[in-house]
Amino acid sequence: MSYYFPLFPLVALVLLVVSFPSGESFYQPAFAIGATQATYPNYVLYDYRKDLPAFVGAYNAYGGLPSLGFDVSTSSRSCLLDVTPSSVSPGEPPAAVRSCNCAQAVAVNELVPLQMLLPSFFDQPAPCAGHFTASDVQQFFLNVTAGPLAVYRSTLPSNCDLTCLLHGTCAPDGSCHCDPNWSGATCSRFQPPAGLTAHPMTLQWAAAGSSEELGVWFGPTTSYHCASLQEKGTCQFQFTSLPSEQPGFGASPLAGSTDVLTNQCGTTFTVDQLSGSSVYMSGYVVANTTTSLCTCLQVVATHSASYLLISVDGNQPQKYSQQGGCGLLDLSA
Repeated sequence: MSYYFPLFPLVALVLLVVSFPSGESFYQPAFAIGATQATYPNYVLYDYRKDLPAFVGAYNAYGGLPSLGFDVSTSSRSCLLDVTPSSVSPGEPPAAVRSCNCAQAVAVNELVPLQMLLPSFFDQPAPCAGHFTASDVQQFFLNVTAGPLAVYRSTLPSNCDLTCLLHGTCAPDGSCHCDPNWSGATCSRFQPPAGLTAHPMTLQWAAAGSSEELGVWFGPTTSYHCASLQEKGTCQFQFTSLPSEQPGFGASPLAGSTDVLTNQCGTTFTVDQLSGSSVYMSGYVVANTTTSLCTCLQVVATHSASYLLISVDGNQPQKYSQQGGCGLLDLSA
């Protein structure tokens, strides 16, 4: 099984979109903005007639909506939302709502305020609305149209820790129901099936740039299909955390990390706003009981100077780089 997450930061930064009390959980924003025709995991198009207080509260908390990532032309009309305000006199052209400071591409995590466009000033700059009331939304956000952008609402419980989705599902009350062989509050403890061993590991990427794609895989290519663990020298990953700038289990996910793909073959993700030089993940290396040396471990990194340190069973880290090609991971080192 593979998992894909459009991720959002959890700390108070410029591109902040969510907040959290404990510093050790990761929650999906309740509302976000994206392309009308796109499909975003765990999001559905929002009906503005429902649950106005929740929408208004989420928008006002940050003065806008977090982006799910979308690409539009530089034309201002391409930034219109899929709604038309109804506060226009009979016979007048309709007013509109569009994303503020619209650009050709809006990255995941970017905060997007909305602006109202009146008919007589359609192509003129309009104030970015940092605050709405329920009556504003009732007045303006009606008459669904076919604008290229739309507001989306999360289908997950508000207290669902996204780490749970790596090896479980969130119940309506936010609790985590674990897959077979997994346990714990966020399903991060692994009991391997008979004939297999699970070696706790810590991954630390030393990133040469503040923005790059990083990852690690077992196999000759970064594919979704891994070799069977019955084959000699084959190993698989089981990840128990999302990319973070803090080491250890339960660390807050990395601010600015996006497009995270994980499965038993490996992981890839993009970092857009790395404040330090290291990115961490935790999990297990899984192998059969006769395997002590994993073959063909490959590192993904945009910059040739970036490298990965892997510590297995608390032992000294082993170093790998993209230029090294298929490497060997010693489970007994």
